[in-house]
Amino acid sequence: MDIPDTKGKLLMRTAAPAEAEKKYRLQIDFGEEGYRELEALQHALGAPSKSEVIRDALGVLRWAAEEVRDDNRILVEKRRKAGKNEVKEIVFHFIKKRPRAERTDAAPTERKKAVTAKA
Repeated sequence: MDIPDTKGKLLMRTAAPAEAEKKYRLQIDFGEEGYRELEALQHALGAPSKSEVIRDALGVLRWAAEEVRDDNRILVEKRRKAGKNEVKEIVFHFIKKRPRAERTDAAPTERKKAVTAKA
């Protein structure tokens, strides 16, 4: 599934499993409210199945986790018809940031030291 940014450009692509890829069956227990929310998301996204909604959600969470771990901020701009647009940061308290030396924005020598230190 392609996820566009607000200008219609491709922001992220989540892929369905390849045909030859091994699949695993999961059983997930939802309460009534959670199940209704999953159904509503399936309908709103036009997803062919609830599994597709969950796969797409995992893709978005994987992307968000990478950004947060690299100490980047995820911002949402709320557009106003009149007046100044509002920008809010989305905070994921459950995602831990990587130490600086392990982040992708670290200098190559810092990353090399971090990898060597783990070995």
